[in-house]
Amino acid sequence: MVTVRVLSERGRKIRDSRARNSDNGGPAIRSFWTASGWDLSFFLGQFGVEAAGRLRGANLTCTSDPDSLVWGDRKGSFTLAAAWRCCRTSHPTSSLFSNIWGKCIPAKWSILMWRVCHNRLPTDDTLQKISFHLASRCHCCQVGQWENLQHMFFHGDLAVTVWSAFRGFFKARMYSDFMVFLQRWWRSQESHHRRSLAGAIIWVLWKNRNRYRYDGRGAGADFLVREVKRQFRKSLSSCRHLPAIPPWALE
Repeated sequence: MVTVRVLSERGRKIRDSRARNSDNGGPAIRSFWTASGWDLSFFLGQFGVEAAGRLRGANLTCTSDPDSLVWGDRKGSFTLAAAWRCCRTSHPTSSLFSNIWGKCIPAKWSILMWRVCHNRLPTDDTLQKISFHLASRCHCCQVGQWENLQHMFFHGDLAVTVWSAFRGFFKARMYSDFMVFLQRWWRSQESHHRRSLAGAIIWVLWKNRNRYRYDGRGAGADFLVREVKRQFRKSLSSCRHLPAIPPWALE
């Protein structure tokens, strides 16, 4: 039997109501329901005007089934996920971050892109900010410029060549800022392909940078373009609901 417990400043009235209905532990919902609907006058006397006003708009189908506890979720069952949705403070949806996560994007790509968007990669400029004193040099370009996130993934020699190899298929423009470019990159009808392709490019560039840095060897632009296509095809082949692999990825 469900006990109606209204958590309000009128707690004294609730305790008095429970005392008068000690057999059932408190007034049941059916105590406030008549053949014509809610007995608002009785409910008003028990819990006050504010609670009665909220009750007025509630529809109820009265049956002979015993009352049961129902959680305010679509399925009516209590789950930790539903409780978390009630308690959490949600932030506005970010169009940039919503493109990072997806069923057809490998988790390792999503995590890497999240770290890129939050500037949480151990690039030379980031290490210098936390008092690591080192000589910075980008291994992915001939000049060996100062390594930072923008240069490594967007303005460096290898990054420019790899992105340029795919921009023509989507008619994408280049921008001076990497984050702005990513936002424009994903705003298209082919966003499902662009999301996977961006993840593949960032993943391949990062792995190549680490090979240069820690193994002393890396790959050229032609190999990286082929590797991006291979990774891109592999990610799409595991997704049934996406369109077929585009012809340019099969070359």
